[in-house]
Amino acid sequence: MDGMIKKILKIYFTVLLSAASLFCSITTSSTSSNMLSNKLNNLDTPSKKSSSSVTSLLVPITLKSKFQKAQKGDYLVTLKNDTYTLLIINNLTTEKLSLEEVVLPKSALKKNSSFQKLSNQNYPDALVWNIYEIDFLKNRLLSAYSLKNSASFKIDSGDHFLMKLLTLPLKPQPDYKRKKIGPPPQGGEADRRKLWQPAKFFEGNKIAQAQFKVLETVWPKDGSELSRKTIELYFDDSFPFPYFIQIHASQLTVFLKSVDSGHNFPVKSYIFNSR
Repeated sequence: MDGMIKKILKIYFTVLLSAASLFCSITTSSTSSNMLSNKLNNLDTPSKKSSSSVTSLLVPITLKSKFQKAQKGDYLVTLKNDTYTLLIINNLTTEKLSLEEVVLPKSALKKNSSFQKLSNQNYPDALVWNIYEIDFLKNRLLSAYSLKNSASFKIDSGDHFLMKLLTLPLKPQPDYKRKKIGPPPQGGEADRRKLWQPAKFFEGNKIAQAQFKVLETVWPKDGSELSRKTIELYFDDSFPFPYFIQIHASQLTVFLKSVDSGHNFPVKSYIFNSR
């Protein structure tokens, strides 16, 4: 299972690479069908409310759609096994995303230091410092470049599942399936436990009583270690990155948590040859 964890961490420069708001499934019941038909018929009448409702029913949520609402300089920091991973929206257009990934040992962030200060020093202790360009229109990776080694590199074919993650449909996880606080009720009692929420850190501060929406997806059956695994992503509506990710494997639950996030990270423009 260590291999699975490493593979998940290796692609988290994307875990992300994008995500979603609410996925509304359209049922096949006659009532739902009639409601949708009425909404569509009302499109002839100028009504922003009706148009918006129909759009929300027809447009699925994805990681890609989350990132398309991001802003240049949005960033997320994760911590796993004494290693920080810093993800930054370096540039964003309607057609393309540039995502910067910096991996640092925990020891690199000394007292009175910050990731912003380390950025000004070009991350002297970086284990990894890459930038990726993603084509939103064709859902493909355009280039991968190591700023640490000043060289382009290829991503193994096994890592291209990050592109699948961009476009997998996400749907809200119902409360009965969500992780709760405390032991489950006994003897058929109603479950009145509170929903578990991960910690939220924003620009160096812990946000009290943060609330998250959980979106879930199932990895397609492809023979990989993630095949048919359920992936849960905890989102704050105001931020494109998931703050917490949980993957349910057969004998182990793998998770990845954030330790900081924010806007307006000082980004730089880089010139390099795309592969």
